[in-house]
Amino acid sequence: MRVQHCVILVLLLANLLGCSKKRDQARDETQQPVDSTTHDFRSDTLEMAFALSCRSGDSLILFDAKMRPPPTSLYAVYQTEQPIPLSFLQYQQSENTSGRITAYNFQFIRGPIFLSNAYSLPADQTILVVSSHFLAHHSPVLVEDLGYVPLDTITIRRIETERRLHVQFSWTLCRLGPSARAALVQFLPTDSTQIVSFILIKRESLAFEDYVGNRNSEGSIWRVDDDGVFNPKDFKIVAAFDSLGTLSIARSWAGPEGDNAAFYSVVGKRLVPILEVYRYWVPE
Repeated sequence: MRVQHCVILVLLLANLLGCSKKRDQARDETQQPVDSTTHDFRSDTLEMAFALSCRSGDSLILFDAKMRPPPTSLYAVYQTEQPIPLSFLQYQQSENTSGRITAYNFQFIRGPIFLSNAYSLPADQTILVVSSHFLAHHSPVLVEDLGYVPLDTITIRRIETERRLHVQFSWTLCRLGPSARAALVQFLPTDSTQIVSFILIKRESLAFEDYVGNRNSEGSIWRVDDDGVFNPKDFKIVAAFDSLGTLSIARSWAGPEGDNAAFYSVVGKRLVPILEVYRYWVPE
């Protein structure tokens, strides 16, 4: 009887330990961060990508998709609260020998083409494309252009206090919904270091991405052939989204040779790029 009791006790302890391990494993899995920004890994479908609109604005091509997107449930978002439904046309099998990704070179770009039947897209622009799953968790926010006007004194003081640097120039890009703005500031150089910062401004917080200038022998600092001058008009806010009070934002930054597009999430006081693409367009 004692032997039987010992065996039963050992089995009970093993079962309890197994259940505890399963609970710990389940708890660990639920605590893992889930990033469904660019792809939904559960179904392996595209969640977000940058696209190029054609010259007429009635279609676009996903020029940098890492995988073939689904033919349905994709939407274009460009500065408005209204996502534009897209319909799949074809996968263009072209040979882009020049490497240029522009509307004038549209027919030579490899990638899936989608039609925008109900709405006209801005022509020859970098457009954000998202899935219905993404939109279920992120609401588009109206992007209202503010014309690159200087920031107000109170906001400049907030930025200078936060960064412990003096603002030399400032430009307000746009208003994002009722309570946020996107802006650029150029700080006074310190120790020959020149910094421009892209800033998401909210009443209760500031989030930054810095661009540190690096002067080369040709005089360029931030972009190739910029002649050492930062041009805020090269920046454009493509789209913005609200998710339970947290903003995310997509922007494009044009240069003489091409356009850098990025989608950002806010992590503390930083704008962290989740998706980045480059669209080459240097003329012949």
